[in-house]
Amino acid sequence: RTWDEYSEVAKTVHGKVITRNGTDVELIGSCMGRMPFCAGSYWATNILSTMTQTSGFDEGHLFDTSDMLPLTGEAMEEMLRLLEEQVEYGAGEGEFEECVNLNERLMGVDANCALSIHWGDLFKKHLAPPRTIGDNLGVAPTPGSKKILDRETLKLVDCDEDRCPNAIWYDDIGLVNQAPYAAFGGWSCSVSNYTSPRRKAIATEFCAFASGKEESTKYVIPNASETTMTGQDPFR
Repeated sequence: RTWDEYSEVAKTVHGKVITRNGTDVELIGSCMGRMPFCAGSYWATNILSTMTQTSGFDEGHLFDTSDMLPLTGEAMEEMLRLLEEQVEYGAGEGEFEECVNLNERLMGVDANCALSIHWGDLFKKHLAPPRTIGDNLGVAPTPGSKKILDRETLKLVDCDEDRCPNAIWYDDIGLVNQAPYAAFGGWSCSVSNYTSPRRKAIATEFCAFASGKEESTKYVIPNASETTMTGQDPFR
């Protein structure tokens, strides 16, 4: 539910040996490919956004959209702490030599990763035949944070109903803010300003149709194993 819980699970299972099909397998707590110029920044932003964005993407998560000042302060420090823990219970040097293929080791038949993050369509792909991972793979929402950044002081403060209007309430830990976002790729749509008002309206209607909930559900979530569409949409 939270990034701290993610780290705690990774710490608990890291280095444990389990027996699978008669073979001893040593578990890795967290697998995140962090090869330079690949996806490492996405995993970092995944954490940061849960502390800097509480009311949707209109308010920004890297910069305050009202004045374009960077959203850093204690949120950035906490993000770095959590990343350090993930690396500590990760795949060692391999994390910095592999890209998202390291994350997918969570889903393989001979998987030895306990936790990872990936785009949703990949999970269905890896559950499809002839894969045999079956019930060994579970899926959960991206973790969140109990603290969010005060944009005036750049200090972390506890979530409450006013600060975190979209947070999820858990009886044992309280409010948790989540901020899922399109970490990579995505659909984009533009309409020419040099055409007739009627054609502008038709093009805009098509953009709304293509990015709507019904089409996204059909073509984004199951796409990796059933269609040729990409795994992105504007509201991931």
